[in-house]
Amino acid sequence: MYRCFHQRHLTHKADHLYNFCITSHSMKDHFFELKNIIASSEKNEYHQKWNKIPELVASTEIANSAKHFLLRENRNREVMKIVRTRSVQQAVSGVAHIFVTSSGEHKILIEPEAPDYKIELLDGRLQGLYEFMDYTTRYWQAFLVEQNVLPVKQSDEELIGFTTQ
Repeated sequence: MYRCFHQRHLTHKADHLYNFCITSHSMKDHFFELKNIIASSEKNEYHQKWNKIPELVASTEIANSAKHFLLRENRNREVMKIVRTRSVQQAVSGVAHIFVTSSGEHKILIEPEAPDYKIELLDGRLQGLYEFMDYTTRYWQAFLVEQNVLPVKQSDEELIGFTTQ
């Protein structure tokens, strides 16, 4: 999310979005393994819940469609699944960059036309990348806490790739 939001080049931004969606989609498998949920019947309860959340559907479909292009039935090569996420398109969005100087002073830089992508979700809502990724991240954080799985917080240095002080 951090790398995608701060990337200026649309190709690299799309790559970070794709990686984000793969991670979001893989959270399901990691959760099942952690909780030792093996049977399809047990998994279906969760999949039914997740399939009602447009952001999770979009994450799954972006990850799968970018990987496979189309999902086909092995026997007859018929298309198995129609993508419900309506579109992902280039866009621009306004961004406020907030900086803290070494002396503690806050600086704000307004960028009225930062490169972005808009995702049209299955329910027709159009979300910019930040809103889409923020919602998805918050969903997984809340879900894991609800399931008594407490994730380890990543350090800012590891997240950003350099020391922030």
